[in-house]
Amino acid sequence: MGHYCWVCGRTRANEKFSGKGHARHICKDCQRLPREELDAVQALRDIDGLLDQRNISDRNISRLESLLRSPREEIRQKAELLLDVARIAPRKRKRWGILAKQEPDLLNRLIEVGLLLGVPFAEASDDVLDEEKPGEVGEDGGADLSYLFVEE
Repeated sequence: MGHYCWVCGRTRANEKFSGKGHARHICKDCQRLPREELDAVQALRDIDGLLDQRNISDRNISRLESLLRSPREEIRQKAELLLDVARIAPRKRKRWGILAKQEPDLLNRLIEVGLLLGVPFAEASDDVLDEEKPGEVGEDGGADLSYLFVEE
């Protein structure tokens, strides 16, 4: 059984990790990458992980504000969107329902940049419906929010 490298996302053989690489979970190939590249990968991982947290804390918000000064456009864009989410709905409970009700454009932008693949049914409130589809009921008896999901 190998080790997981968080930079490239692969499970690699034990021999592919150096002494420091074992502790940091970075394979030898990824250790050769420039520091800016490693920082960019870490920043994107931080941003993606914040959406799954129960609470986006003040410390997380300050981290996102520091990411706004990143030289990479993708990082700045995602950090700005997540800051908007943190200001409107910092708690995970009912986050998507609140965003769908108060800021549907923000929800659509999250989907466009790939931070969100769709709105979870369990967290979306029943009264959040599209104007074109009022009163539709899903299989579980709740509101049908399938139109909010990105089709792949």
